[in-house]
Amino acid sequence: SGNVDYDANYIVNEQGRQDHVANTMPSPYYRFDGTNDVVTLDSLAAVLVDTSNIKGSILWRGDIQTRTTGDVLFSFGDTSANEMLMADLSSNSIRVLLRVAGTTQWSFTTDDTYSADTELCLVLVQDGTAPILYINGVLQAITRSDETDNTAWFDVLTGVDNGRIAARSISGAGNAEVLACSVNSFHSWNHALTAPEVKELYSGASVPFKYKG
Repeated sequence: SGNVDYDANYIVNEQGRQDHVANTMPSPYYRFDGTNDVVTLDSLAAVLVDTSNIKGSILWRGDIQTRTTGDVLFSFGDTSANEMLMADLSSNSIRVLLRVAGTTQWSFTTDDTYSADTELCLVLVQDGTAPILYINGVLQAITRSDETDNTAWFDVLTGVDNGRIAARSISGAGNAEVLACSVNSFHSWNHALTAPEVKELYSGASVPFKYKG
């Protein structure tokens, strides 16, 4: 148990081009005990935080073993301040938010509920207009509670210096809200995935990307 650092393991295909993909997880899965198990993605956070990074997608695939409101599926945060992009558990739904210097730029929760011990494939997509969420290949109905700037993405998260799977690290609190789960896939792209691409990823197909550079 404890922290596992896969920063040296992620793959960035031509990170200077428009579309890059990072696959940070070992195969076939990693189990998190809900106490102190996390995966550290600080180097990936450093790649993603860029003023030109205005669109992108993040995929988390796994099984939530114990549902505790506030526990975190994944996050990119500022170690010393209240700034982050995070997906966590909200009652029986999933919440996603982006916060800059203590001010939430956007947040939403899924209208559908999801119980523990069910494998979920979450894909968060920011297309430069507003964030959307797919679960198991299906576009989710969501309720937005903050809409200060729905276009916000890593371009505004200038303070973010860490990434975590199954926890968050902000405001000097260390790793917190640790989720008990099993995770078998985590990817990020600086490309807004389309609905067909999301469905292909959920089905296990390989999705080719045409790089622009």
